Amino acid sequence: MTEGSLKTHRLVQSVLDDVLVLVKAGPHDDAEFEAHLRSLPTLRNRIRAILVLNDSDLAVPSAPIRAKIRDAGLLATPMAVVTSQSLVARMAIAALNWLGMTVRGFPPEQLAEALGFLGVPVERRYAFYKRLSEMRAQAGFTSKQ
Repeated sequence: MTEGSLKTHRLVQSVLDDVLVLVKAGPHDDAEFEAHLRSLPTLRNRIRAILVLNDSDLAVPSAPIRAKIRDAGLLATPMAVVTSQSLVARMAIAALNWLGMTVRGFPPEQLAEALGFLGVPVERRYAFYKRLSEMRAQAGFTSKQ
């Protein structure tokens, strides 16, 4: 693999406190996301909310993957998506809302607001920022989100 291909399809996940955190760099890859969904049954009882950080509009899940999110029982789990506020990103968030999920989009500069939306206490946010920085590096983020 070349360095460039390492940054193409990377999804890193971690549970911080009771929040499932997904950091996605580069274009969306259905196979990679399906592998993530298969890991959810073991995590389901440990998570109260989901935080997703995308560095690209190309990381938006396809309609079949959004249906699998629904089928995985995640519609009752509040989600904050930190990504660009492009039309593509807003459409994907609207589609998840339409399926019944409580999901809200935030631009990268509003990470603190996203954590607040998910109910992360102020005193725990430093730990989140630190771990998110590590996860971004691991995923190969190209932006400064």
